[in-house]
Amino acid sequence: MIDWLDLREPIPPLEELMKNGGHGLINEIFKRMPYEEYLESAHWKEKRKYFWRKFGGRCCWCGEQGHEVHHLTYDNRGNEQDEDCILLCKPHHKVFHKNWELKVRQEGKWQFGREPR
Repeated sequence: MIDWLDLREPIPPLEELMKNGGHGLINEIFKRMPYEEYLESAHWKEKRKYFWRKFGGRCCWCGEQGHEVHHLTYDNRGNEQDEDCILLCKPHHKVFHKNWELKVRQEGKWQFGREPR
């Protein structure tokens, strides 16, 4: 038994989960999986490669080589959409988590909402 799969939480109807070849069931499992385990999954590693290629391997902030895919939302974990993640270099990923808020994307660049502390 997987200890993090709490079956006491409501689960969508099986017919909904089995649509599109069972992707709904897979996504439900990824949503309930601890985040650290999700990041180690083969599924996430493929998604990470996708986002790295999407952004040309470049940090969305400074244009240097990107290293870390950052989730802007966790709503679609397991089924991340193009707008759910960005690529950042290690220094800017750290700064982002420590001091900044993402504001909007304008003219192909990500804008940040406040000055560093």
